[in-house]
Amino acid sequence: MTSIVGFRLTASRMTVALALATMAIATGPFTVRALAQQPAPAAPQATLAREGAAIIVDDEPISTYQQRQRMLWLSLSSGRTPSEADLPDLQRQALLTLIDEMLQKHEIMRQEHERKLAPGTLFAHDDEVDDYLKMIAQQNQMALPQFVQTLEAAGLSPRTMREQARIAVTWQNWIRGYYGSKVRISDDEANAVIRDMESSASKPQYLVSEIFISAEHVGGQANAMSTANAIIGQLRQQPDSFRPLAFQYSALPSAANGGDSGWMSLAQLPAPVASVIDQMRPGQVTVPIQVPDGVYLVLLRDKKAGSTSTVVNLKQIAVPLGPNADAALAQAAQARLVALKPQIKGCDTIDQTARAAGLQVGDLGQADTKDLAPAFRNAIEGLQPNQVSDPIRTDAGLHLVALCGRAASGTRLPSRDEIKSQLYGERLSMIATRELRNLHNAATINAPK
Repeated sequence: MTSIVGFRLTASRMTVALALATMAIATGPFTVRALAQQPAPAAPQATLAREGAAIIVDDEPISTYQQRQRMLWLSLSSGRTPSEADLPDLQRQALLTLIDEMLQKHEIMRQEHERKLAPGTLFAHDDEVDDYLKMIAQQNQMALPQFVQTLEAAGLSPRTMREQARIAVTWQNWIRGYYGSKVRISDDEANAVIRDMESSASKPQYLVSEIFISAEHVGGQANAMSTANAIIGQLRQQPDSFRPLAFQYSALPSAANGGDSGWMSLAQLPAPVASVIDQMRPGQVTVPIQVPDGVYLVLLRDKKAGSTSTVVNLKQIAVPLGPNADAALAQAAQARLVALKPQIKGCDTIDQTARAAGLQVGDLGQADTKDLAPAFRNAIEGLQPNQVSDPIRTDAGLHLVALCGRAASGTRLPSRDEIKSQLYGERLSMIATRELRNLHNAATINAPK
């Protein structure tokens, strides 16, 4: 899906629009895989421009006009004025995105036909398209009419915008509607992510932006490395252009945010990237880093030492007992709490379990571990979130303490529901990528005769 969150206009946009509107489209016999693998052709002469089909996808043509419009869209999305040398790569990238959208459109039409639905039933309605465009306009700090007017002034037709938006929303709706109910994220999966985050919070953190050039998308590892080197060359000329370049080239979901991946620990980064980042200074960009499926470029924007202080959220069940309580009473309270502990399945159930046993729960809230009583601090040291301590004896009584959360001081970890939502989105994204790959493999894609 094309993102235009990075859209911005410069004084040279009219020149760009004119160049894209008049350039010729090179054609020849190739499949979609060959399209990605073929070397970028020399920039064509404007005098050779002509209308017609740029490529035919399952008997439906993609016109040269559509391709030029998409090139302009990509140029505006990146916030960067392409040079003459950039145009062939932009041409190829535009055609690849249009092929993806054509295949998605055909699949939705096939689903309508199989289900004997009226044509257009599964496609996004006009109000959904409007909402999608309003969201992008807001991200660019514009009202929708101003956004559309600005793009029109640069040469992009409203119909082009709406066609792209309709397919994007339709494909999202289809993937979520058809596969969403089949995706299940368990508490164990979410807890594992939370444990990793808690562990990472006390370690050095790195604020990074990433560009990942997918070898599959550009036709092999050699092409991915060539693209990465070209991006490095552009960064040398325009050091502040990492964000728009990520919009244009990165295959990561973070491309929609200009490559911004936020604060990360070394454990959250691919091993080849982590080994390089650890030796860098803020403001530096890595050399191209090869991984099995592509090439990374990473900008280190900032770094900070790990927190030495830990904050915990606790709940307790207590049986009041004075320091000189009768031994038999203490033993009975101990046995009562030992029997109760296995019934507590986590912080979400502790209140209900305590009430059923005739006991009260105290929410101890958030506290720094260094401020806890030694008995409590020692009891929770080895606990994971939603685990419960053995009974703890203090001068006030006997206590079961549940650890509801742990984080480095000054950090906010996402909730379990937020983690589940993120994992759910990532799972659906993987499914969407797989389905599109299957559509490519089954498609017939030819140059016009």
